[in-house]
Amino acid sequence: MRNDWLGSIRSFFLFFSFSFFPIFLWINCICIIVIVMTILHLLCTCHGACGVFESPIFLVLISP
Repeated sequence: MRNDWLGSIRSFFLFFSFSFFPIFLWINCICIIVIVMTILHLLCTCHGACGVFESPIFLVLISP
C-alpha cells in the first residue's frame, strides 16, 4: 500500500512539473523582459534618446 501511495505522489509531481513548467518559464521570460524594458526606459529617460532607442528593442522583444 505504501509503495502505491508513493508512486502515485511521484507520478502526480511529474505530471505537475511537466504541465506547469512551460507556464513558469513563460512567466519568468515575461518578468525578464519587463525588467529589461524598465532598465532601458530609465536609461533612455536619463539620456533623452527614448524614441530612437526604445521602440525597436521593444518590437524585437515583443514579436516572437
